[in-house]
Amino acid sequence: MSTLRSYWPGLALAGTAVLLSIGASALLGPAIGALTVAILLGVVAANIYPLPETVRPGLRFCAKNLLRAGVVLLGLTITLDEVAQLGWDGFLLLIVVVGATFAAGILIGRAFHLQRAATILLSTGTAICGASAIAAMSSVLPDKDEEIDDGAAVAVASVTLYGTLALLIMPLLAAPLGLSDVAFGAWVGGSVHEVGQVVAAAAPLGETSSSAAIIVKLTRVLLLAPLVIIVGLILRSSGNGSSKGRAAIVPPFLIGFIALVVIGSFLDFPEWFLTSAEVAKDILLAAAMFGLGTGVIVKQLLKQGLPALAVGGVITVLMALLALLAVFLVIG
Repeated sequence: MSTLRSYWPGLALAGTAVLLSIGASALLGPAIGALTVAILLGVVAANIYPLPETVRPGLRFCAKNLLRAGVVLLGLTITLDEVAQLGWDGFLLLIVVVGATFAAGILIGRAFHLQRAATILLSTGTAICGASAIAAMSSVLPDKDEEIDDGAAVAVASVTLYGTLALLIMPLLAAPLGLSDVAFGAWVGGSVHEVGQVVAAAAPLGETSSSAAIIVKLTRVLLLAPLVIIVGLILRSSGNGSSKGRAAIVPPFLIGFIALVVIGSFLDFPEWFLTSAEVAKDILLAAAMFGLGTGVIVKQLLKQGLPALAVGGVITVLMALLALLAVFLVIG
């Protein structure tokens, strides 16, 4: 009971931050989601004035436990029917695009001498689905907590910056590239980071473009689970993982994520249930990102922030080019 009581100050602070994040996101639009605002609030809170020790247990609970619960609920946003609409050719090419982007991010991050946590999180966020993927991968890395927090901060900054630029620039390229509405939507879904950014980028070309973008994007989200498992296996086989990393090769929360994808594909949940789950997922992940943000010290972040943003820019452009090539191969 005393342990549970120690969580309340941090949970109350995180809850306040979640409300502020959701409100700010509603004002700023889909380009800057609540998760991004939440981690920024966490960074500000931790660096303007030292947080009291009484909030630390609750914030750690948010960054670890609430994070995993949010990722599990993410599984309800995807169905196997949506993935099937891509066809085998499209699905396999998407795997190649995601895998090549992640591998390139790892190699480029090493060339820039980034810390391992920053390199992996930056590559994951760019290749999969932005802040949600960064949060999921951060929970299974064996690195030191401060390295994970700093890496998560620069990774979120990267996907926010370049995702926002993409939603402004990509609609202007549809006509010069000769892309149909479906082809443009597939390109956006295959390369833009956050779900909200995908929706905003595809919207100018209409409903057909938006539908194609969302289908491709949600299929990328589905690839989060296997990517996290593969990274865990590689870390263990290389001998670089700690006991924490070895214990998390197939984390229970990823099993829950996959289970909800399968269950949601075969059961017809009522709309109110899915809406409630969506809201709960956003709240849990926003609280988790705030908790992660409070672990970031700006002075330490600046030591690797600019190189990480440079790496993020390079792999964002690379993914856009690979996704465009895949679109031409599948759709023409």
